[in-house]
Amino acid sequence: MFPLAQLVVALHVIADCIWVGALVSALYLVRPASLDTAALRARGVLARELHKNIASPARWAALAFGLYRFVESAKDYAHMPWMHAKLTLAVLLFGLHDVAGAKLRKFADGTSDKAPAPWFLWATFGLSSAIVILAILKSFLL
Repeated sequence: MFPLAQLVVALHVIADCIWVGALVSALYLVRPASLDTAALRARGVLARELHKNIASPARWAALAFGLYRFVESAKDYAHMPWMHAKLTLAVLLFGLHDVAGAKLRKFADGTSDKAPAPWFLWATFGLSSAIVILAILKSFLL
């Protein structure tokens, strides 16, 4: 029998890696640096394209594969505290993604002079790292 559950988990992890990697890259591009305004604005346009065309589709793929896996094993996951914590962090990461995307769009369009604050980058690192730690250490947290 084909291990569909393992394939779905693998696709979920791949989508997560692409999502977080693209989000971190987009936020890194617009970090405060010793660039003139025109160069920073050009980076903002590139960051917005990266967010819109790579990070956002990967986020939806990660959600789809994660929900599929969760629904398949909902009765098992419902009693696992680490999963509740992981889902809470994932919801926070979704919100951070949306707020960062809105700020990147306004910055790239020129309707705002402010790129996302540097803490967005560090919050993305922190949330995604905590999610990975929970997923890997789940056998110790049951």
